Amino acid sequence: MSACFVRGDGARCSFPNLTVLEAEFRDGCIEVRVPATQTSQGTDMNGYADDLAGLFEALDLRDAVLVGHSTRGGEVVRYLGRHGSKRVAKVVLIAAAPPIMLQTDANPEGLPMKVFDDIRAGLAGDRSQFYKDLAVQFYGANRPGAQVAAGTLEQF
Repeated sequence: MSACFVRGDGARCSFPNLTVLEAEFRDGCIEVRVPATQTSQGTDMNGYADDLAGLFEALDLRDAVLVGHSTRGGEVVRYLGRHGSKRVAKVVLIAAAPPIMLQTDANPEGLPMKVFDDIRAGLAGDRSQFYKDLAVQFYGANRPGAQVAAGTLEQF
């Protein structure tokens, strides 16, 4: 059995205990870290899912454990919807973000458009500073009593 880890773009470090997990899978583990700008089919969920299907086919992965992290959890779900589960034995979603996060009438628990407008403005204004500031919130370092290593924040 193989394992395929598909992680969110913001996760700059490897999955915890990847070495330990590799020992559990006789055929090995692979970790997919393809930036959105490098997908062959574009930067949408269908493109991500199709690229993942191409990887599974090229490596002839079968009975794999497919793990999706963050926004790539949505990619894993889309992969299953478009390509089925014939090559997948199990699926694990870790802190998965659904493909639609925007608050709409159909998705009232989503985030208001202002959140996305602020992200776009921050990225356009000073991308490096935006990510530096975001790391504090992303890792919960802004919470009372939080102890997040400076290196963790800096690597984001």
